[in-house]
Amino acid sequence: MATHSIGTGGDFATPALWEADIPATLTEQRVGQCKNEEFVVAGTVVDFSAHVTTSSFDIVLETESGAGFNQNVNVRTNALRYNASNGTGLRSTANYSPVILISGAIGHLTIRNLQLKCDATNNTGACVYYSGFHAMTLHLYKDIIASCAATNNVVVYVRSGGAAQIIRSVNVIAIQGHTSGNGFLTGAGDTQFINCAAIRPDNVSPSGTGFARSYDTPIMTNCAVFGFTTPTGTFSASSSNNASDAATGLPGTSNQHSVTYTQTSPFTNGDTTSGDYRLADDANALINNGVLDATNAPNDISGTARVNPCEIGVWELAAAVAAGNPHYYYHNQKITMGA
Repeated sequence: MATHSIGTGGDFATPALWEADIPATLTEQRVGQCKNEEFVVAGTVVDFSAHVTTSSFDIVLETESGAGFNQNVNVRTNALRYNASNGTGLRSTANYSPVILISGAIGHLTIRNLQLKCDATNNTGACVYYSGFHAMTLHLYKDIIASCAATNNVVVYVRSGGAAQIIRSVNVIAIQGHTSGNGFLTGAGDTQFINCAAIRPDNVSPSGTGFARSYDTPIMTNCAVFGFTTPTGTFSASSSNNASDAATGLPGTSNQHSVTYTQTSPFTNGDTTSGDYRLADDANALINNGVLDATNAPNDISGTARVNPCEIGVWELAAAVAAGNPHYYYHNQKITMGA
């Protein structure tokens, strides 16, 4: 395994230089670990070209230990939105330049623990973008904050070139700050969204599709969709336990429709400028209405362990001691000590 640090004083100064060093055919696992800094590029931050990988010799882009927003000592109280002060950030400032571009076929790729932001007025690709129908075996996107406010964009665009391909998105929040555009767009034979969230701030006019689909029948479980006129495209009937402010449109079973969406519910702050998309502890319909996926999503985006039934979306409410009272609150239920 070859593990390299990325950033000031590291093995490579930028994610792009690290990627350029990866051979066309891997003979070992290649891991790039970003330091706790913001990588800002007037263009694409990192472009993954074609690489021949295996399940053992895969590619991983993540953070150094302690550098991720989800490893910050104050992760449970920090606002859940893009903020490079809280951990590693990758930001593109140019039009039509996705933060992460996958322009070639890669069989095995993992991207995790990162904050991604498109900071431009026009963008077709957004934070993760495929420039073609590339073959892949397994791609995992996990514990990611992705944010865009550009015209007609997709925040997270993941797709592949065949029915046998596998894409897993776990604890990924796509924040769409523009009046046009979608949250996620996908198309692959075996795509699953697990405890993800597509959110347009409550003070931006609803439009677009939260989880859009170009082909095949992806599955979504425990996902939150707020601020979009259409929650999803044609997703699998095997989907379940999702929630939206829309009256209809979620696929599968055990869904929560018509959930009240304001600045203070179901998220801590749904506003554009001061958004905080941690789940509010206010008895909203996202609480206790998920179904735990202990294999793929045992922990939430902050690293907090989920229980069954879990919360819908990326955030799990943790037990909190009520000062001065002989009881505590667990999943919004008061439990008395000694009872």
